[in-house]
Amino acid sequence: MAFPKGETPVPAARTCDVPGCRNGHRARGFCATHYNRLVMGESSRHPKEQRPCVVCGAVVVRRVDASYATTCSVRCRSVVQWGHRLAPSSGYDWAQDAVKRARAAGVAIVEVFDRAAVFARDEWTCQLCAIRCTDPDPYTLTAATVDHVVALADQGEHSRANAQTLCLSCNSSKQAGIAQKV
Repeated sequence: MAFPKGETPVPAARTCDVPGCRNGHRARGFCATHYNRLVMGESSRHPKEQRPCVVCGAVVVRRVDASYATTCSVRCRSVVQWGHRLAPSSGYDWAQDAVKRARAAGVAIVEVFDRAAVFARDEWTCQLCAIRCTDPDPYTLTAATVDHVVALADQGEHSRANAQTLCLSCNSSKQAGIAQKV
């Protein structure tokens, strides 16, 4: 096929060869995520070991990374960040924080509910990948999180009916209300 003078063909955008993945091609037919998982091996990329929390001493499994202090919880991480005297003394209240975020997003319907009720209703199972979720933990990819089926950014309501259980990995991979299943 001949192209008019001055025009060159534009290569078609290649996508990852993993079924259902729409990420751009990087190497050997895979996107960067699948290349690292399938070719490099997850264990070689992010080695983990048991380490004590620098604040309370609880033993946790974390990535080997000398640049970060090992902590077991948000509370201990706050102590590392702010110091014992400045760290918030009261526990984190998910329900109040969620209502505050929903009101800030301008959501019309805001219902106060506890995330434990959503986890129990969904039997601690991720509604996208169907794995059994663990207790909420910002460091564990299988940890249970609450997700809005219709995102707050899309004017979805903050209610028990519009909430579902997702593992941290699936919830983190969502973009603009659409999850990418692997």
